[in-house]
Amino acid sequence: MKQKEYLYVTFNTTTDSIEAESLFKSKGIPGRLVIIPRELSAGCGMAWRSEPNWKDLIEKTADENSLSLKQLAII
Repeated sequence: MKQKEYLYVTFNTTTDSIEAESLFKSKGIPGRLVIIPRELSAGCGMAWRSEPNWKDLIEKTADENSLSLKQLAII
């Protein structure tokens, strides 16, 4: 059985991850902050986990709000 894939958004700092959580929740983007999976690396160790179909809106929202994202990965 194939494991479900998620979109992970990583950040350079803890401050960025907390700002992202607040921003994404205010825009109705589902997800939550999680400890980063082993397959990825990030400066702060936290990632926003969401469904892969939200990738474009997450990138657009981050860009419009000058939020720095380190990496977006589907695993």
